[in-house]
Amino acid sequence: MLHFGTCQSCNGSPNAYYAQTGKMLKCNNCGLTFPMDVIGVDGTGCHPIMIEEDGITQTDTGIAINKDTLLKNESLFTKIVAH
Repeated sequence: MLHFGTCQSCNGSPNAYYAQTGKMLKCNNCGLTFPMDVIGVDGTGCHPIMIEEDGITQTDTGIAINKDTLLKNESLFTKIVAH
């Protein structure tokens, strides 16, 4: 499962991204820490914003996120404001 590296709850903050330590993620904005294996299971609160499977194309060298998916989610990254 792939996700955008920004938080559902904290999105809009310049710190709404995650740091990974082992199998744990920590939101750099609110400090919530949770195991990576819950991503996509409980999709509410301070969790990454998921990318729908139809928005991803497998390539010979990795993955590509479709242009329409990026445009649909552009506001996640353009509304960041300094605190």
